[in-house]
Amino acid sequence: MKKILYGICMMVTLLTLSCKDELPQASWNLCEITNLSVTPMDEAVALSWDVPSDVVSDGYYISWTPSVNGVSGGNVITENNTVTVENLTNKVSYTFAVQAIYGDKRSGRVSIKATPVTSRVEPANYQVIGGDQKVKLVWNKPSEDVKGYKITVEPENKVIEIDDANIESYIVSELNNGTEYTISIQAVYDKGDSEAVVAKVTPGDIEPINGFKAYLLAGEAISLSYNDMYFMGEIKSVNWTFGDNTQGQGNSVEKSYTNGGEYTIKIQVVYSDDQVEEAEKTIYVISKSWEQNTGCYIKTSNPVFSMDGNTFYLPTSNQKGNLNAYNKIDGSKKWDFDITSITYGGGSAVGPDDVIYQGARDGRLYAVKADGSQKWLYDTGATNKNLDCFPAVKGDGSIVYILDGDNVFHAINTSDGSKIWSQNLEGTANKAGAVAIDKDGRIYVGTRSYIYAFNHEGEQLWRASAAVTEIGSFAIDGSTLYAAQISGAGLVAINTADGSIKWTVPANGDAYAPVVGKEGNVYFVDKGGKSLYAVNSQGVLEWKFNAGAALTYCFPVLDEKGIIYFGASNGIIHAVDTSTGEEVWNMTTDASGDNKKIMAGMTVGPDKNLYVGYIGGNVVAIPVFAGPETSTWSCRGGNIHGTNQY
Repeated sequence: MKKILYGICMMVTLLTLSCKDELPQASWNLCEITNLSVTPMDEAVALSWDVPSDVVSDGYYISWTPSVNGVSGGNVITENNTVTVENLTNKVSYTFAVQAIYGDKRSGRVSIKATPVTSRVEPANYQVIGGDQKVKLVWNKPSEDVKGYKITVEPENKVIEIDDANIESYIVSELNNGTEYTISIQAVYDKGDSEAVVAKVTPGDIEPINGFKAYLLAGEAISLSYNDMYFMGEIKSVNWTFGDNTQGQGNSVEKSYTNGGEYTIKIQVVYSDDQVEEAEKTIYVISKSWEQNTGCYIKTSNPVFSMDGNTFYLPTSNQKGNLNAYNKIDGSKKWDFDITSITYGGGSAVGPDDVIYQGARDGRLYAVKADGSQKWLYDTGATNKNLDCFPAVKGDGSIVYILDGDNVFHAINTSDGSKIWSQNLEGTANKAGAVAIDKDGRIYVGTRSYIYAFNHEGEQLWRASAAVTEIGSFAIDGSTLYAAQISGAGLVAINTADGSIKWTVPANGDAYAPVVGKEGNVYFVDKGGKSLYAVNSQGVLEWKFNAGAALTYCFPVLDEKGIIYFGASNGIIHAVDTSTGEEVWNMTTDASGDNKKIMAGMTVGPDKNLYVGYIGGNVVAIPVFAGPETSTWSCRGGNIHGTNQY
């Protein structure tokens, strides 16, 4: 027994001596390294550890194993208790093991995990701002160790190298508007490039001037400044000219115009390197060209023009319903044709031979020559005398159509005023609706009960239920007839082939006078909702503009630029951009009484003036710098002659 105990003690003693005397033994924990630590670096780590002061080893064996496939591990032997392991892969976790070497043996493993991280930090707060055929890159310098930057533009595969480490913005130019670009930036270091920061951007049309608007009233002030999204660079000076022999200087300016007209605003930007960039914008300053008091009571009727566009016609809507001819240049009266009864209802229509057709509340239709003399007189024979319907003239001028107060529809020979045919329709008396003619010669007429379709011989083709607003107006676009209705029924779209209803859009109260834009949208106003509606060809509301006042008989009109104009009962004229539904200008009047009220349609003349009549008889001409839209049913009556012919 004593021999056994003695043997065990000798073994322990020998093992202890082996550590001190570097005897080669198996790897036991008694001689492992301690306090192993790691510092992650760029594609490297720094390892350090401690060893007992009474332990002497032959060196240290370090190994490392990555956590993902496809990345290499490795090992190294060192005599020191610190080591830097290089050529690692950033963002990959490694397990590092350190073993002390004693002769041909190693101690037990001491392990630690670490993930190398790059010190090549990418640019911070990277932004790409689209401009006009260029983009501006903005970032923050990520480190004092940065030597420069590398920019890559795709899909052009263009590489831009910047040697200045202190630059924090750059403009990439000569790009294509509407093309999406992927633009990346890397910081350049001695050891290599940082990871790329990527952004997508699409250059586009950028306004060079902040605060600019295309329309301005005379006397109205506007604040303008250069747009640093357009003028990209370090600015030295900004110079302005305004097209009226005045100039300005500075990053921002304030401007107003005394007179109406079309002006060109030019801006010149001088950069710090003395490079010059310029831009210009056209501004339309709105003011009245002339204003005349006609002595007429103007209600429902919009001005209609002679075939040469030099004369416009308006009926009087007070005790005498005279038909009046005015010179478009200054609004002076050329002549008036005496009608003893009022013409509160529908306005005039001008045939291709310049004969004007006007109904009155005596049940009769008057045909008046261009010199103001009567050609003929047609008596409808109606018991209800309100001949308030707007006439419709066939394209060749041979027939004029009218709906009387008894809801009898008349086709009249324009050569002599004789009746060709007539049809009795159903509907409320003295609530004349609308008449229109399509390109194929079909005639449509609406009452408070139905819309009818007839061929040129007077044969009824179909009938559809509808409650057409009195003294109304249709619009036609291709195979669709649009009709405004009363009492919130809104706008109805009808298939002209068979009279089937395509869709309806409700309104608030009575609706009036649809017109059609080039894009196929249809526009109409309502009385109760005080709004202008924009509806697409599928019957979906695109936008609605609230005028804040009743729009009774305030028929809108479109110009060739897509601006729609209409008046309101409070006398305000509104101009709205149909592409956005946003108002571009409005104009009030200084007049009083009935001359502060609008209750009629407007017309854009061939001279690019907007013609507006007030209830009290004032007529104004306002240059709007665009002619009438001629490709669609763009105004009450379908065209500036009011023929109601598509």
